[in-house]
Amino acid sequence: MSIPKLVVVATALILGGAAGALAQEGEAPVFPPLEDFESVEAFEASLIEDRTMCLSQAGGGSMAARCFRLFSLWDHELNLQYRSLMNALDAAGKQKLRKSQRAWLSVRDSTLALNAHVDDFSYRSPGTMWVGMRAERADRTMARMVRTRALMLREWHDRLARGPITEESLLND
Repeated sequence: MSIPKLVVVATALILGGAAGALAQEGEAPVFPPLEDFESVEAFEASLIEDRTMCLSQAGGGSMAARCFRLFSLWDHELNLQYRSLMNALDAAGKQKLRKSQRAWLSVRDSTLALNAHVDDFSYRSPGTMWVGMRAERADRTMARMVRTRALMLREWHDRLARGPITEESLLND
């Protein structure tokens, strides 16, 4: 396993993939997709509600780490949005999306590695309390990056679905 892949796997475990969002290694998180909600805000409110409920049952410390799964859930949503956009593109667009996504994944992986390095420095103290705190910080930090990409893919899909911009379409917006 390459170092970046190892970092991604380790980070996913810290972010809750091992005990919460993923039923089994490699399976999708058990959570409704964004398209099932009225808005991004409603989706995110549901994510926060899910975390709050999990934390109320976790008992704190290292057990709380499994509740911080925004990264995993947004990553799952990103994959759904990628497939949706890929299905909407012509051959040239598919090639450009693949190239763009591969470049983005490289940036994501190196950012995860840097974030883990900074967290190693920040959370040096032993104890289970720090496990939960580190998981929350890593989840919050890295989920923002994945969320942004997922919503960007969604926007591109929606623009394709609306069709070319015309004077008429501008008047109807």
